[in-house]
Amino acid sequence: ELSVTFQMSSKNNYTPAVYASMYNLQKTFHEGLASKLVHLKLGFICDNAILKTIGEHALCLKHLDVSGSWNVDEAGIKQLLFKVKKIVYNPSYIMESNVDNMFLERCVCGNNQRIKRNAMSKSQPYV
Repeated sequence: ELSVTFQMSSKNNYTPAVYASMYNLQKTFHEGLASKLVHLKLGFICDNAILKTIGEHALCLKHLDVSGSWNVDEAGIKQLLFKVKKIVYNPSYIMESNVDNMFLERCVCGNNQRIKRNAMSKSQPYV
């Protein structure tokens, strides 16, 4: 069980050295540290980029404390909770590749997840 704590007393302590440390922590999460992470405490230090990384890599996370983190907003919470997904186009169906898109209708067929083409994202133009 892996726990990480990084607690600052206030945002006034946020220095370039702290910024560099948080960059290194995020990079370490990308490299695999987050895969076994269960408890994470980032008081007064967390930001949306870290939340996105945690959401993508910390699959075992049970407790997250980001209290006092002024750089966390609604967008960061969404990135933590809802994976940003890529759609891979195929003429017969669109295969989901880690995607959650409200414009697409899902159907599960066997072990393959498929998404019906009739509800394409509004952002994709028709040719």
